[in-house]
Amino acid sequence: MKKYSFILVALVLTSLVSCKKFLDEQQVANLTQNYYNNESGLDALINGLYVYARVKHEWDGNGARLIEPETDTYMTSNISWARMGTGEYGSDVSSIAANVNNYLGAANANNAPMGAYPHINNCNIALDVIDNIKPGKFGSDENFRKARRAEILFLRSWAYYLISNQLGDVPLLLTARREDNGIYYFPKAKLEDVYKQIISDVRYAYENLPAITDRGRASKWAAGHLLAKLYLHRWQAAGFQNTAEQHLKMLYKGAVSTDLDSSILIATEVINGNSGAVGLAPDFWTLFDPKSEATPHREILWAAQFDVNLTLNGRFGGN
Repeated sequence: MKKYSFILVALVLTSLVSCKKFLDEQQVANLTQNYYNNESGLDALINGLYVYARVKHEWDGNGARLIEPETDTYMTSNISWARMGTGEYGSDVSSIAANVNNYLGAANANNAPMGAYPHINNCNIALDVIDNIKPGKFGSDENFRKARRAEILFLRSWAYYLISNQLGDVPLLLTARREDNGIYYFPKAKLEDVYKQIISDVRYAYENLPAITDRGRASKWAAGHLLAKLYLHRWQAAGFQNTAEQHLKMLYKGAVSTDLDSSILIATEVINGNSGAVGLAPDFWTLFDPKSEATPHREILWAAQFDVNLTLNGRFGGN
C-alpha cells in the first residue's frame, strides 16, 4: 500500500506543477461593440438585422399564433400545432400570451433574440454608430452612409409597424442601450406618435435607398410600398378619434388631410418606377412559387426566407 500511495502523491504533485503552463494563457482576440465602428463591422450588424424579416411568418409562436388569433382563419388542433382552416378555432390562449412575449422579446422568452425590442435596439445601435462615427470613416462616399442609414430605419420601422398593428400603443424606443442600466419601465407612446415616427423614417428610406440592391436587401421600391401602406392605414382610421366605439378608437393613428393623396402618389411612383404594368406578375401564383425564386418576378419588391432547394420543403410547409 505504501508503494501505491507514494506513486499517487507523486502524480498529484507532478500535475500541480505542470498545470502552471496551461493556466498562464493570453487572450489574443476580444470582440466588443467597437467591432461595429467600421464599415465591415457595421455591415455585419446590418445584415443581422434582417433576421426580423422572418418573424411574421415564423413557424412557432412569433408568426401564425400571434398574427391570426381571433380571426376567421385561425385554428389549432392542439397547443403544439398552429394551423389554419375554415370554421375551426383554437382555444390555446395561454400559448398565444406566451408567444406575445416571444414576439416582443421578453427577457425570459425562449425566442427573445427574435423579439421586436431586441431587434429595435440593434437598429438603434447601428444608427448610433453610423450617425456618430468620424467623417471619412466610410471613405468619401456619403451616399453609402445615407443608404445604410435608410436601410436601418426601414428595418426598425418594419418592427414598429408589426407590433403596433397587433398591440396599438407601444413604447417608442429610439436610443441605443448597450448595457443593463436597471431601467425597465418604458411608458407606451400613443399610436399617433408611433406612426409619425415610422412614416418619417420610411420616407427617409424611400428617398435614400437605391432602386436596385443586392438580393434580399430593402430597396427604394420596398420602402415606397410600405410608405404608401402607412399613409393608407392612417387615413383609414382618421375618423375614429372621437368615436364611442372603443375597438375603433384604438385604431386612430392621427389625421393628416393629405394622407390618401400621398398614398396614391407613392404607390403610383412605385408601380411606374418598377416598369409599370410590365412589372406586375401575370399569374399571382408565380409570386409564391419557390421554384421561381432563382429568378424572382419583378413584382416581388422584398422577400425573405425562400430557398430554391426543394429538399427543404418540410416543416414550414414551404422553403
